[in-house]
Amino acid sequence: MIMKNIFILLSLFISFIERIYWDIVNEFNKYSDKSNLDIIVELNLFSTSNSTNLINDYGSNLDFLFKKRSSKYDIIFYDNIYAHRFGSHLLNLAEVIPKEHIEMYDSKILKETCSYKDKLVGFPISIGYSVLYSNILYLNKYNKAIPETWDELIETGKFILDEERKLNNNDLFGFGGLYRNNEMGLCRIYEFIYSYRDSINSPFPELTSQSSVNALEMINSIKRELSTALETLKKIENITKIHYISFMLNDTYIGFIYTIMIIGFIIFMLFSLIFLFIEKFKYYYTFLPEDFWILTIIGIIIILSTIYIETGKRNLKKCYLNLIFLFHGFSLTKIPIFYKLICNFPEENKIREWISEHKYIFLFIFIFIDITLLILLIIPSYKIKKIEISDGENFEICNIENKISISIIAINLLIKILILLAILILIYIEWNREDSYYDIRFIVSAIYTDFLIIIISFIIFFLNIENYKISYILYSSLCLLYSLCNYICIYGIRIMLAIMKKDNDRSLFIKKVNQYFINSSIKNSKTYNTESDNIRLNLKTKNEKKSNNSSKSSSKNINTKSQCENSNNACNNCSNEIIPSVNSGSNNRKMSTISNLLVLKLSDYHSSKFLVFKNNSISSNSNDSTYINYKYIRKYIVINSIIAITLNSVAFTYYEDNQIYTLIVNKFNKYSKEKNLNITLKLNLLTLTNSSGYITDYGEMLETVLKKKKPKYDLFFYDYIYSQKFGQYLLDLEEWIPKKHIDLYNEKILKDT
Repeated sequence: MIMKNIFILLSLFISFIERIYWDIVNEFNKYSDKSNLDIIVELNLFSTSNSTNLINDYGSNLDFLFKKRSSKYDIIFYDNIYAHRFGSHLLNLAEVIPKEHIEMYDSKILKETCSYKDKLVGFPISIGYSVLYSNILYLNKYNKAIPETWDELIETGKFILDEERKLNNNDLFGFGGLYRNNEMGLCRIYEFIYSYRDSINSPFPELTSQSSVNALEMINSIKRELSTALETLKKIENITKIHYISFMLNDTYIGFIYTIMIIGFIIFMLFSLIFLFIEKFKYYYTFLPEDFWILTIIGIIIILSTIYIETGKRNLKKCYLNLIFLFHGFSLTKIPIFYKLICNFPEENKIREWISEHKYIFLFIFIFIDITLLILLIIPSYKIKKIEISDGENFEICNIENKISISIIAINLLIKILILLAILILIYIEWNREDSYYDIRFIVSAIYTDFLIIIISFIIFFLNIENYKISYILYSSLCLLYSLCNYICIYGIRIMLAIMKKDNDRSLFIKKVNQYFINSSIKNSKTYNTESDNIRLNLKTKNEKKSNNSSKSSSKNINTKSQCENSNNACNNCSNEIIPSVNSGSNNRKMSTISNLLVLKLSDYHSSKFLVFKNNSISSNSNDSTYINYKYIRKYIVINSIIAITLNSVAFTYYEDNQIYTLIVNKFNKYSKEKNLNITLKLNLLTLTNSSGYITDYGEMLETVLKKKKPKYDLFFYDYIYSQKFGQYLLDLEEWIPKKHIDLYNEKILKDT
């Protein structure tokens, strides 16, 4: 018979006393029929008479149904010991049941047996009581009264057992507590603990309270078991408690040890920033600007701090905060290095120029990407997932099931990996750059460590570790490894080198660069003609082959591309490239050729040496190139090409038609062209007609440029009245210019002006 508007509610329970459940179901169905509720309850009763399941298997079955979110059953009967285990899966009945109905029950019983985290997850349908039976025959035989306390039970039981064993009665037990390894055994233990509450009106003792410990100690005494109360108590606690690492000593030493380590390392890292401002150490920290060094250390500290976030009870706020710290910590650690390597790229281009002049915008771009992706994760992404371990310690993890959120995190992770790969490529290009020779080698060690940590993290993720202590130790150790390796390789090792080094590093550096420049100039002067001859010979050979083979295969022609400036001598200042010609219809060969050229270009960069002079004067901590005659002095040999250098100079004059700066610049450029120096001097002449400034304004402009340490100009023309004012920003030319050249000038004039 089919009836409309009928809800079929199925309930499940396993019971050794079946009648009470049948009575409840039958009474409800009668009431429903009489009241026309159109609701029928069907009882699915599993018992020892119709099922092989034991009572402990019932708990496992419920656990399976809850995890699958099965809708097979609507009402579930369960023992109150499962309230904490299954409470997260059950409705809060206080939100769906009328208050007056709830008040029909004893509030004390509801609170102690039917509550989970301030939720009402059930109603009591029956209350069971345990009683202690005494063997009156033996009590009367030895004139003993019925025990009223556990101590009296031990005393009476021990006396009777000893007396009976004298009579060879070894089959007598002093106490049978039904402490089985199943649900019934747990019920007996709970009852025993309840008997140890402070008073008859006291609530159920906390499992970790001294009352519970005393109760378990008494059970051990009664049962003559070798196991300690704490071990037994721990097994009970594991069923209901969510375990986590705490930094308090009363829980575990793991969290406390890591917390002390984190605090110690953070204090040390922050304190070490003081070396940026100590004269002896400044030479070792010229790779990055001071503010970027500080941001790098802050990034390392942020990632180190995620270990602290992992301690304590898990919640959604910690899940999001952990992700924020990891992403931003990485950006602050690696983007400053990425910025510097781009600025050191051997060829000038608009991208490099823009980035070098807008370092904060460049950094903010990556921070903005992190913030944007994290904002998208505000959509409910994280959920606290409970990991239940059979016969182990349950714990919780941050879990993401939303596919969009997983994709967002994957995109951000991919960006981080691409940044690391880009850094490695730039390191390869600049591997032999002399002014950052050791910096690059320190950094590459940190990058390799980062990749190793990423690989290990993926392995750990897929291992699905089910021990919260091991999981915490592995995560914390990886964060610690990342932070320490990056700190040591990027920053800390410089402190060690400065302490170990006793020489004056500034003077040694300047002398080394000066000697290198002299050697490079001599070598380049000697080899220039030879290189030019090789270029011409190469061009001639290729053109001859082209002439001879043009009728055979047009796809194998060799084109010579040459761009030269005006010169009486062929190609004094020119750039020559030998580029294979590719048939436009052969896309595969074209891509292969482009790829080969790219590899060749990278190899050329990698095997070449670049030398950039830095201002190591007392007042300068700038990371930029300094204001000397040569902005870049390069020993840079590329196949069939010679690099030209352009230097910028600046001057001011009242009378544009009556000034010497243009004459000086033109004479130098003519000399450079005749001697094949490949150096062009460009004059930026400020006058009353092309600027609104006077000589005093020019002085203020120079002061602004010098203080900001911008590499806009390489050579300054200035009035001698500014020698004292600007002297602190300028190089000591005696350390750079040959003495015989300085001797050409009047010594008194040099000294006075």
